[in-house]
Amino acid sequence: MTTYEVVTNKNCNLECYFCFANANLEQKKDVLSLDDFIKGFELILKKVPSYEKEIFVKIYGGESMLHYDKVMEYLRYLKKRSEEISINIATTIITNGTVIPDDFVKEMDAMTSKKIRITFTFSMEAGRIAHDKIRTFKGGASSFDVVLNNITKYNTLRPGRVSGIQSVLSPELLNNVENYIEFMEENKDKGSFNLVPMFDETFENIDLKILDNMDNLFDYYKDCFIKNNSWHIGLFQPFRVIAAYVMLMKGFKTSHCDAGTTKLAINPQGDTFSCCRFDYIDADGSSYGNIKEVEKVNENFEKNKQFYADCTAFEYECKECQLNNKFGCLGKCLANSIAKDSTYNSKYNSICEYNKKFGLLSMKLWEDLKGNENFLKKMDMYCDSAFDENMSKIVKEIIRKGEVK
Repeated sequence: MTTYEVVTNKNCNLECYFCFANANLEQKKDVLSLDDFIKGFELILKKVPSYEKEIFVKIYGGESMLHYDKVMEYLRYLKKRSEEISINIATTIITNGTVIPDDFVKEMDAMTSKKIRITFTFSMEAGRIAHDKIRTFKGGASSFDVVLNNITKYNTLRPGRVSGIQSVLSPELLNNVENYIEFMEENKDKGSFNLVPMFDETFENIDLKILDNMDNLFDYYKDCFIKNNSWHIGLFQPFRVIAAYVMLMKGFKTSHCDAGTTKLAINPQGDTFSCCRFDYIDADGSSYGNIKEVEKVNENFEKNKQFYADCTAFEYECKECQLNNKFGCLGKCLANSIAKDSTYNSKYNSICEYNKKFGLLSMKLWEDLKGNENFLKKMDMYCDSAFDENMSKIVKEIIRKGEVK
């Protein structure tokens, strides 16, 4: 899916230790102007293939909702454009959930239509123990109850629209898996729970035996599908692994990342990148240029597209790895490689083990749930959102046949 990744601002009211955005906050007071937002959107809009039915807009920070008035300006523009273009717009605001004004929610709900979907994704370590170790206010105060109350309020103001609750599969969560599962069970009515992987050095000095705790989490997922009690379970990352395996098995080229191929990122100053992560590292040529010089940005985007598309074929250690060639590894992040030692070829060994475990458990989940209609329906939804109509049909057919090897 073609993606416009918008970093509204870099200031934040929390201090999550693993957040890469903490690396460079010299210009933290800047906020992306509406004019620059529009220029970036119109550029990436022109790159949407004819077979795609929608463009995805992701709004980040820092904490973007600290500047909710500016975010609303973006949404009003997207609403207007959605009525003028043939494709749909899917917009998500990724927030820490501490600032959710009632009027903002009511207006975004009124804007939502078949042509434009606008949702919140709440970043929350689902479970008080992990959350209070990670997502504290500056100074150390807990944000857990504030976020949970705001999720409840959001759902009340937007009845019938499911919020997303996104947690990082961190060492803290893995050490408290039972607390995470208990939290999901107690809050099924609050949204769809998704996990996102870690891509950096966070696991480098951690006892990797905690990776075995993933077994309990995937057992819970399986049990929910078997018991027809899975509506609150979002499995974007496992579905991504399964779909990548199917594509590789059928000889289609795939990648763990859409940076530089179907994604454009923009920061508060209007500088553009293949991914917002590149804004926080010191790498020559990582920026396409400032969006005010839109022709230069477009030229650099096209010039570098093939480079990013070929990244999984580099002649380095990962090329021969079974995880990369069989499961479409989730963890080879080019920006993190550069951040480590200024080369695209480096990797974190612990993240390799992390992703190997995650990949194998994802495949096992598919094998264990062959024929489970609840699982297959969710997998169908993922395929329809991730691929064009023809590719989605191919991948769904293989998954439904259960061709696990």
